[in-house]
Order: sequence, then C-alpha cells, then structure tokens
Amino acid sequence: MTPIKDEAWILEHFIKSAESWADVIIIADQNSTDGSREIALKSNKVHLIENRSDTFNEPERQKLLLEAAREFGGNNILISLDADEAFSSDATASKEWKTMLDAPAGTNFCFRWVNLCPDVECCWSPKAHHVWGFVDDGRPHIGNAIHSPRVPLSETKIFFEQIRVLHFQYVDWARMQSKQRWYMAWEYLNKTTESTTQLHRTYSHMYMIRNSDIQQISPSWLTPDQRKFFNELKGPELYRWDFLMKELIEEHGLSEFARIPVWEENRADYISGETTAWKITSDFRDPRSIRQKFLQRWLRFTTKRHFKLLNFLVDPILKKLGA
Repeated sequence: MTPIKDEAWILEHFIKSAESWADVIIIADQNSTDGSREIALKSNKVHLIENRSDTFNEPERQKLLLEAAREFGGNNILISLDADEAFSSDATASKEWKTMLDAPAGTNFCFRWVNLCPDVECCWSPKAHHVWGFVDDGRPHIGNAIHSPRVPLSETKIFFEQIRVLHFQYVDWARMQSKQRWYMAWEYLNKTTESTTQLHRTYSHMYMIRNSDIQQISPSWLTPDQRKFFNELKGPELYRWDFLMKELIEEHGLSEFARIPVWEENRADYISGETTAWKITSDFRDPRSIRQKFLQRWLRFTTKRHFKLLNFLVDPILKKLGA
C-alpha cells in the first residue's frame, strides 16, 4: 500500500522491487503530473486508485489505501511502504520471511529502518523498530495529521532484524532538504509542535548522526540495478517542494515564516559533504530580524549530538524567547 504524488524519479524502481514479493501493489495517486500514473500502470500487479485531495492528508490517504486493500479479502498481509522505500533485496530468502507469512491475524510487523547515505555505500539506522506491516483482522486505523502510523496498530508485534526497510530519501540530499523545508513550514502553519525550537530539532535529525553511527551496507541489501540507478541519479535544479514552499510564502506572506530556518543556504553536512542553496529564495527578501537570525544560527550550530546536554538546558530558554 503506497501513496504517491509526483514520484516518477523513483517509482519504476520501487515497483520493480515490490513486484518481487507483493501479490498486489496498491498505489494511491494524488494528482501527479510528472508521469507517475503512466509508470504505475505499466505493471500488471499495480492496482491504481485516486486520491483526489488537493491538500496534504495522511489519515485520508491511509484510509483510502486500507479500504482498497480490504476489497481483496480478509486476513491478508498488508505492507505500507513509501515510494522511496524498499525491502532489502535478500528479504524473501530469509527465515524471517516465513515467520511473517505464518503470523496470525492482528499481528504488527516491525522492521529496522536503514537510511542510505548519498554514496549508496554506507547508511545509518535508528535503534528503534518501526511498524510497516499488519496481518489484517479488520480493525480500524486511527491516523495522525502528520507522521501517522501507516497501518492499524496491535498489541501483538513481531520484531525483525534480518529484513530491513531501505530508505532512499537521503540519496538525493538536495531533494531531501527541499522536502524538509516544506514539511517544516507545513507543521509550523498547522501548529503540530509546541515551539519552533522543537520543530528545528525534529527536522535536523539527519545532521545529528555521529560518524560512529555510519556503517557499511550489506552487499545483499541492494540489487545491481538499484546501485546503478542511485549512483547515476541526478536531480533537477529545483524540486516540486521548492515551488510548494514558494506558494506558501505567496499565500501567507514573508513575515509568517520568519521564525523557521528556510532563508539561508543549508550548511554543509559531513555525510553528503555538500551545501545546497534554496535558489528560489532569491525571489524574496529575508524577513528575519537580527535576533531571529541569531537564534536560528544557534539552533543550527548546536545540532550535533555532542550538544545534547547543552540543548537540554538552553532549549527551554529559547522557547520562551520565541525561537
């Protein structure tokens, strides 16, 4: 079960990976204009449904996908992956795969998330497992406005170690930065977090990775085609998220976004070794005050994990100052 909106950059590779293990690939397309629909319809396994909403709508799209999956009968195994995710290519050959196939109804499947670095040779992986699967027992799904669980949650869970969910978002670092800017602006407008300080910390997690957390990926996780595709990947100068950000600014005004850090070049990070400018901001003047610039630069400077204790003491003060 996969939601898409303008995912042509990776969709063909996603479908090819999913075809190797899925009986049906249910894709909910949200008004794509980049050829995603045409790519999806090339596969005989794809069941394409329409998400006609014009707004960001995690609970609604998850409901659409779940209802479509249940039309294929009960007690099926439901896996929810985004288009920039895939099971490790050795998943079906593992003993854990049979464990998943034999699980009783009402079981959640929890996997480790492997975030691939831009070189597609190394990665980092959070310690916590995430729920990506469910043996359907008909229970309702309760979603959140953002960062919602993708499938109904159960008390019964199986935690897998060999099967991994590969996450390709960070392979195109500039695309990731563009997307994160828009998500930050959306959360700020919709007041989903208690402060802009917390918002900044949430969307800086990729800069908090320690060198010791970076590890080589297993050769068995990627197919030769995947390696070739990501090694040769070249993104556009501007991404759709840049234009969406511009639309938000035009709708809400420059001053509305002075409190969130989207106005400067993103600082270089040691994983990608590159600095990416949001070029479209040249159309606008920077609305931040000197105080706001100072506070945001402090937040950016203290992103690294070794500032954790300092941030614990200082962040409550910054929240009171309006950062």
